[in-house]
Amino acid sequence: MVSDAVEELLDRRSRLAVPRSIGRPTDWAARALANQVACDVALIELARSVGLECDPATFDQPELRRHQVDRELAARGVHLDRAATRDAGTR
Repeated sequence: MVSDAVEELLDRRSRLAVPRSIGRPTDWAARALANQVACDVALIELARSVGLECDPATFDQPELRRHQVDRELAARGVHLDRAATRDAGTR
C-alpha cells in the first residue's frame, strides 16, 4: 500500500537527521551508512509501489538519485514534502 510505503520512508528519513555531537559512539559512521541505505530501500519500494521503475543500481550517486525519484513521485501525485509536514504533528 502506498500510504504504508510513504510512512516507512518518512520514518527512515527522520532517522537521517540525527544531530552530530562531539561524544559520538565509535560506530556512528556504520549507523549513518546503514540509515542511508535503509532510507534508499524505502524510497525504492515506494517508487515501485506506484509503478516507477527504480533499481538500487541507479543509486551510484544517491543524493542526486533521491531527488530524481522524489520528483518522479511528485509527478505521480506522491508529494513527500506535504506528507512530512502533515505527519509532523502526529509524531
